[in-house]
Amino acid sequence: MTDIHSINLDKLRNIVQKFAHSDFTAAQIAADYWDGATDQIAASRDQFEALLQRNAALLGIQEVGATQPMRWHTLQ
Repeated sequence: MTDIHSINLDKLRNIVQKFAHSDFTAAQIAADYWDGATDQIAASRDQFEALLQRNAALLGIQEVGATQPMRWHTLQ
């Protein structure tokens, strides 16, 4: 399992900005972050969800309603 503290927030912010005009999920962010490495994505999806929740203001994102999986969008 990936250590959540080793995830680079600058890289994460750049990935989030790619979704400026559409909603996204933590799994989509994980897929982009790990460059499609399926084993890493599956192992870290929940960690990315927690990271997005914890750093929403810093990343400039907010939740989109109460959906499952949780959906996010950038504040613009």
